Amino acid sequence: MKTSTPFFRLAFLLGLSSCSAALFDTVPEYGTPYAELEVRGLVTDEDRQPVKGIAVVYDNLNDGPDTVYTAADGRFLIEGTMFPREEMNLVFRDVDGAENGGTFQTRSVDVNMEQVADGQGLSDYGRFVGETEVVLKRVPEE
Repeated sequence: MKTSTPFFRLAFLLGLSSCSAALFDTVPEYGTPYAELEVRGLVTDEDRQPVKGIAVVYDNLNDGPDTVYTAADGRFLIEGTMFPREEMNLVFRDVDGAENGGTFQTRSVDVNMEQVADGQGLSDYGRFVGETEVVLKRVPEE
């Protein structure tokens, strides 16, 4: 069996010391990229009246589709930790029929997300916000 000489041991140690200090200063992070997301919006009818009870369906890539509902003033808020994205697709669906002033057509909208804060680390992409106003058309009564 051949043993290493002191020269090779010294060369190995010198090789390690010449590596970038930044390589050893970073803490490795593992996991799925994430960001804090917030989307606000307003849903109205064609007369600009707020529509209550509309399901706002969005894709939370970490957990699959999720849903929030518009309040009496037609507003909704989506917030949470999700996969980072520059655009978020929302589907607006009337789930209660005529109960809240008529039956409305389903509509899909892409909301641009703006980064408002940087992340802390390799997987944290920071905070993103988006805002939208959506007008839903009534389904004609038959």
